[in-house]
Amino acid sequence: MPATIVSAILIVALIGSHNPEFSIASIVYVPLALAVIGVLIAAWTIRNVERADVG
Repeated sequence: MPATIVSAILIVALIGSHNPEFSIASIVYVPLALAVIGVLIAAWTIRNVERADVG
């Protein structure tokens, strides 16, 4: 659980950091890729919970 919180803070710090010349968030693919990864992890977790409840 603490690793999840720390990793979330690091990701937000990287994406949210603002440099007038360059920002990681300015590359459209980085936030989109992180969003897709988050959705896949959420779907995988929900699927595993449903299997554990049935079995």
